[in-house]
Amino acid sequence: MDKLKILVLEDLTADADLINKCLERNGMKYEATIATSKTELIKALAETEFDIVLGDHSSASMEALTITREQDRNIPFILVSGMMAEEEAINIMHKENADDYILIDHMKRLPTAIRQAIKHRLTKLGKELCEAKLLEKSIAGTLFLNS
Repeated sequence: MDKLKILVLEDLTADADLINKCLERNGMKYEATIATSKTELIKALAETEFDIVLGDHSSASMEALTITREQDRNIPFILVSGMMAEEEAINIMHKENADDYILIDHMKRLPTAIRQAIKHRLTKLGKELCEAKLLEKSIAGTLFLNS
């Protein structure tokens, strides 16, 4: 993977800039697309296969998370927020299937969180692929034995 393709859902330019500066400071090679509305999100997801989505925490981001999961259930999604209670963030991660959350005050953790979320999703995909192959072999073996 040469450059990560990152979709940033952010309506505040200053926060999008902060994310970019953090990633650049940490030497990440990436290409960011900024979406500021539901329409831009849907268009971006339709046009590009992203490695990860970073969404600001708001009611719109919950809808964005749902839309993202409908488009591609395997794309990692990290919430980025200026203010969010840890309990609320954990609840969103479990209930809405977000991969992680980052508080703006702890932005230095973002590159590590991105790497971990992508690695976790790739591992999950690999496991699902292996299970599918085993099931396929099992079904083929059963059909062979029954013929």
